[in-house]
Amino acid sequence: LFKFFQSQKLATKSLCSSIGSHPAERKSMAKGVARVSGRGESGGKKGATSTGGGKTKWLLIAVAGALLAGAGVLLLGNRTDPQARENGNPGSESTSPSTPGKSVYERKLVEKGEESAPHTAASILEGHHEYDATLRKMFLGETLAYTTPWNRRGAEAAVRFANKLTYVSPVWLQIKPPTPSHPHAPVSFTGEQDIDRAWMDAIRAASNATRIVPRYILEQFTPQLLTTLFSPETLPRAAQAICDHVATHRFDGLTLELLTQLGGYSLNSAVSLAASISQCLAHTTHTTPAGERPHLIVVLPPAAPAQLVAAFEPNVDRFSVMTYDYSAGNPTGGPNAPLKWVEKTIKAMAPKNDKTRAKLLLGLNYYGMDFSRRGGEALVGTQYLSLLETHQPKLKWLPDVAEHIFTYSVKRETHQVYFPTLHSLQARIDLATRLGTGLSIWEIGQGLDFFFDLL
Repeated sequence: LFKFFQSQKLATKSLCSSIGSHPAERKSMAKGVARVSGRGESGGKKGATSTGGGKTKWLLIAVAGALLAGAGVLLLGNRTDPQARENGNPGSESTSPSTPGKSVYERKLVEKGEESAPHTAASILEGHHEYDATLRKMFLGETLAYTTPWNRRGAEAAVRFANKLTYVSPVWLQIKPPTPSHPHAPVSFTGEQDIDRAWMDAIRAASNATRIVPRYILEQFTPQLLTTLFSPETLPRAAQAICDHVATHRFDGLTLELLTQLGGYSLNSAVSLAASISQCLAHTTHTTPAGERPHLIVVLPPAAPAQLVAAFEPNVDRFSVMTYDYSAGNPTGGPNAPLKWVEKTIKAMAPKNDKTRAKLLLGLNYYGMDFSRRGGEALVGTQYLSLLETHQPKLKWLPDVAEHIFTYSVKRETHQVYFPTLHSLQARIDLATRLGTGLSIWEIGQGLDFFFDLL
């Protein structure tokens, strides 16, 4: 397995992950917009118990969403059956306010089976802010949505569209080596200043079926510290500390990201850590608001082989698969997630349409990439809209990869932009339906409002 990961250059990827696991995450760190995983003490909210005016705001959003969803059921009935499905800067606000209205299907902005239908800058600029007022769920599978502490649009979207989301994973927490003040503890935790209890309450008020499963990411472990962490004496204590942390903060489980940090090191130990956490969660007295045991989700890089997935599977509830960033390291640019590559990745991890594949959450990127001779830059929704407004480019559909591209020039420098569209997202959602997987979205605040009509 170590040789396999080396051949996939995952060790190199793990170096990039030390400054954030996703391009948009790394970009936010570089600009100093906000703290990202493991950069600890920065511009997040202080204190782990946000209350007062913030709680009122989140509850108002939750109540409004619930009323809209209820109205939709009364007016249109339940549209979630299979036959119904067939028939910027990070953290800045959208250029247009979010507006409940008609769905993208009613507005004929996307048609199933018409992936090459016209998709223009004008149609995106005119309609991106409007979303289905009924909030009806379209995708029959499970959906995990990541949010980040520096992007309030993502936090608001998680509340507004909670009934469409099975899991919400805020990027809050880091697992680090013991601190000098607690040298005998198995691990330490940072990022607690970003925990927003009022927001958690608002999501649960909007949808009591949505699980809050924050991402915990392993950071700052040298090979020597990893050896200590995975020792027979420390590993069970570390797993118990993680479970206790989940229970203390009333989470519904956790999303564990450790493989991208390990590279090819101690993969068997990573499986053992997940198994130990799963056992702790199974025996904890802490339960979710729905009375269920907390869930464990493990993040998988696209290079993870089937035998590693199979080793994790008995002790993992779901896998969040990073089927994006395909061209992030390509200096000449390229698509974010070619459709055939996504399908090949899922089938390589779970060759059969069985219980293992059913646990996979196919990754969708809500961000894009802007490539020039200087390399690639992550692009979020507000920046994308600004480019469309300024340059009025012509979008071109690339059928081989099922993505749109456009070009623009600044000071004689040509840029290529790949950003998700309704057509590209629908193609991947249809693929997830066909393969029998769920979805995991990085990161919902970086996309456009009308994307949620597809979920």
